[in-house]
Amino acid sequence: MPVGMTQQFLVRQWYNLYLHREPDPLAEVWMCQLQEGQPPNAVLSSILASDEYYNLAGATPEGYVSRLMLDLHGNVLDWREVRSYAVWVQQAGLGMEGRKQVAWEVLCRMEKKL
Repeated sequence: MPVGMTQQFLVRQWYNLYLHREPDPLAEVWMCQLQEGQPPNAVLSSILASDEYYNLAGATPEGYVSRLMLDLHGNVLDWREVRSYAVWVQQAGLGMEGRKQVAWEVLCRMEKKL
């Protein structure tokens, strides 16, 4: 099934905003997931859980949580504030699935504020 323009636009926007680059051919996986009905936040959580995003965030759980908060909420966290997010930092240290859960929770928190 061909991927629609909306899915292409969303994935391209996410890549530009969060990975600071254009999507590569592998990004079609994310577009297909959207086309198949996956919620946008679920797909975005997977992108934000990627090793690429984690490495851009400094490759530490603290850096990852700080970067998520900055990118998704516009908040810059200092180390004292990061420590207050101990649960997220601990989850982020558990690998890609932990990071996916953290990204999902931060995205949900963002939606509640809207």
